[in-house]
Amino acid sequence: MRYPFLTLLFITLLGTCGRAQNTFPVLTESQRKAHLERREDSTTWDRKMLAEDLQYIDFFEDVGPMRPGVFPEPDYDLIGKNSFDGVFSAGTIWKPDTIANKAIGFISFGVGKNTWHRPFMGTDTNQVFFTLVTVIDTLDADGDPLVSSLVLSRNNPDVMGECSIRNTVGSVDCVAFTTAENDRFAIVNMRLFNLKYGDVIVIAPQKDGSFRSLQIKEKPRTKEANNQFIKQNILKREKVLALLTRKDVL
Repeated sequence: MRYPFLTLLFITLLGTCGRAQNTFPVLTESQRKAHLERREDSTTWDRKMLAEDLQYIDFFEDVGPMRPGVFPEPDYDLIGKNSFDGVFSAGTIWKPDTIANKAIGFISFGVGKNTWHRPFMGTDTNQVFFTLVTVIDTLDADGDPLVSSLVLSRNNPDVMGECSIRNTVGSVDCVAFTTAENDRFAIVNMRLFNLKYGDVIVIAPQKDGSFRSLQIKEKPRTKEANNQFIKQNILKREKVLALLTRKDVL
């Protein structure tokens, strides 16, 4: 299921830039504490952004396993002038590929060239921090997978995404986040994944309602590189295909 562009998502078209030495600042503890204080200080809140979010409050009913709340947030520039550059989601979850008679798709969450994430990007200008690969067996009346998802920046300088992929025995639900300090975690149907040990999570929903999972550690990738890598590499690995195409999988 696709959703129209919303100001909330701040999804940007991410380009590339020339190679340069990494000299980007790292968020300090004092900056983090000051940001937390601003969250409680109404004089620092971005009132325009809050009003826009309230206009879309009904949209939050169907974006994933967790209904986002509308909170007032400090102006993004207060933690760093022009430090925010966007977030994104990508993948084939909305139009999955058929592999061994199974519909298999993936969804990825990532960040743009935000100042506080740049120290961990090397020379790249965007980076995927989480990819979920799974089997899909349920379609809506238009023949599309029953998928809802959201990536938002309202926890800036941290970024969070969520998704829900319905199937005949329930759903595959995920929440994933990355912080300005580069701490990265995901929860998939209440299984916790420390993404430091692999940002690609393969989930095989079973016919009996249980799940099987595989966590894969790879080098950091841009959105463009990740899309190609999942299709041409991950989904061709024997271990991945064995997990996703067993007879007990949906």
